[in-house]
Amino acid sequence: MVSRENKLIVGFGSVAPVLMYAIVVFTSLPQWVSMTVLFVIGIIIPQILNNYLDCLVAAVIISRLGSSPALLREIDGELDAFLRYEVQTVESQTV
Repeated sequence: MVSRENKLIVGFGSVAPVLMYAIVVFTSLPQWVSMTVLFVIGIIIPQILNNYLDCLVAAVIISRLGSSPALLREIDGELDAFLRYEVQTVESQTV
């Protein structure tokens, strides 16, 4: 299944070159304008949207778990264990 992030990236990545081409062909704007459109629409906006939607999903999850402090402590403990494992893995790869 295609993730939401990939759908956003492909969608904006497909629109950006079309807009860039339209700017180059149909306007007399400088080249840096079309390159800026490509960069902003193809890279910056999808990143901002993905980060926003990730935060929104996290906020919804936290709000639903807010009434259960024990569950939040359990999740926090699992997250700490996961981060410790990741740090150890990175440290062992750099040695």
